[in-house]
Amino acid sequence: MTDYLLSPLVDAIVGKLEESIKEIKLMWGIDEEIENLSSTLSKIQAVLQDAEEQQVTSNEVKDWLRKLKDVAYDADDVVEEFATDVLRLKLEGGNQFRKRKHQLYNFFSVLFNSITFLSRDKTIVQKMKEIQERLIKIAKERHDLHLKQGDGGRPREIKRKSLTSSLINESNIFGRDKDKEKIVKLLLDESTSSSSSSSKDISIIPIVGIGGLGKTTLAQFIYNDERVGDHFSVRGWVCVSEDFDMCRLTKAIMESVTKNSCDLNEIDPLQVSLKEKLSGKRFLLVLDDVWHDNDNDWQRLQSPFSSGANGSRIIITTRSSEVSRIMGTIPAYKLGCLDDDDSWSLFTRWAFIVGSSDVPPNLVAIGKKIVKKCNGLPLVIEALGGLLRSNTDENKWKNILGSEMWEISKMRNDIIPILKFSYDHLPACLKQCFVYCSLFPKDYEFDKDTLIQLWIAEGFIQHEGRKRLEDIGFEYFDELMSRSFFQYYGSRYKMHDLIHDLAQSVSGVEYFRIKNSADSWNIAAKVRHASVWQRNEHSGIFESFHESERLRTFLLPPRLSKFNGHHSLMEQ
Repeated sequence: MTDYLLSPLVDAIVGKLEESIKEIKLMWGIDEEIENLSSTLSKIQAVLQDAEEQQVTSNEVKDWLRKLKDVAYDADDVVEEFATDVLRLKLEGGNQFRKRKHQLYNFFSVLFNSITFLSRDKTIVQKMKEIQERLIKIAKERHDLHLKQGDGGRPREIKRKSLTSSLINESNIFGRDKDKEKIVKLLLDESTSSSSSSSKDISIIPIVGIGGLGKTTLAQFIYNDERVGDHFSVRGWVCVSEDFDMCRLTKAIMESVTKNSCDLNEIDPLQVSLKEKLSGKRFLLVLDDVWHDNDNDWQRLQSPFSSGANGSRIIITTRSSEVSRIMGTIPAYKLGCLDDDDSWSLFTRWAFIVGSSDVPPNLVAIGKKIVKKCNGLPLVIEALGGLLRSNTDENKWKNILGSEMWEISKMRNDIIPILKFSYDHLPACLKQCFVYCSLFPKDYEFDKDTLIQLWIAEGFIQHEGRKRLEDIGFEYFDELMSRSFFQYYGSRYKMHDLIHDLAQSVSGVEYFRIKNSADSWNIAAKVRHASVWQRNEHSGIFESFHESERLRTFLLPPRLSKFNGHHSLMEQ
């Protein structure tokens, strides 16, 4: 499902070329190759928006974009190399020459730097000629593909929109009141037993359901209930995810229940310390997004919990009935889909600022048919509601209703095609910001400011008049948030597992992430962006990147030992 996003990259290259032409005219008058390159790119730039939209249904266009992207990256590298040389020359000689132009030493210094620049310039010009030849061939092919000229490839306008609030904001949760009350009753009921557990009256309550049902949302809804807060003297929340590591999880539980950082890194002192912290206290622990189904591992992880007071509880959320069987001490709570009324209420909350009272009458019937096809899955409802947010174009609503994505999703028994449909309708500048997030692990807690700074560093944020890049970045992020690509989680933001799966599926070979020592370190030649999340240092990682000459991004978060249930670059 890889998509090729070219318009932001080409826009950036053309801007750099235009600036380079100005510099060269002022300094040397050597601008023919750059002008030729800029002219060819501008012709391609004019049809990029149409090409990026057509690639969804045309393999020929997708292949054309793939070839173009390889050349565009090479072009950008050469332009950056040239711009760096120009800047170096100005810094090393130009300023001195202007300030002290009558001194003979500085005259020869500038002359030497100029000769050096010109000798390197010959190599760069040759590279530009080679890229120009490749681009001319690609530019000619655009006619065979019948690509239409647009507005020069500029991104569609990003409009600031009202956003939904935290996942634990009751006004944004629909159809889960009964579920919440049933589980709260289990938490508070002293008679709830744990007959199958070796722990002292500590019940483990599994919440089970398919991806996209809102298990985490329900768990947070319960966790933040005032009655629950009053009943338990200690509460903790840990995201387990797919990477089961005994030491990491124990440390994360310790930090969550104590609200303090922990410097211990060995399992025995960690478990001893955790047991002491829980001793005699009635605690509630939520283990969110559990996948690991090894009974022995879970028994070891639970050993410190036996010191807790009677009435202590653990909630787990999982898609796996096997995990539920192994960990649960009472029958699993199987979370169902939303009914039609609650589905419609949730949809209109995302699609319209006011809600159902704000839906134009001509869209109600279409909207309810769309919602019916969502089968009561909150994540799908939110994604499509965000896609249609404040849009009253009846044809767009009908196109979504009649899309083939429904049949593909039904055939594959997978909601990713529906989420992909929402992704397909993002402006290209937002697509690359979203795909960039595939470099981070599942359940990563994003700091908004830090992520925006990374986008800016990558050149993903495009200038708009006199607006600050940071302000434009906030608009990008808020737009992704309003379309359910991010979810609010305390003071940070997360991606739902399925949204992260989508980011990885569309990232292709350009993005590469090493998450543990079991991953292959064979880096493809076309990898441009890479990240390493392995906790233990290994020189082989760096050696594997030695030949990656085209790499543009290498994220290596410091203090990887802090990589636990609460990941964030800001914390590290």
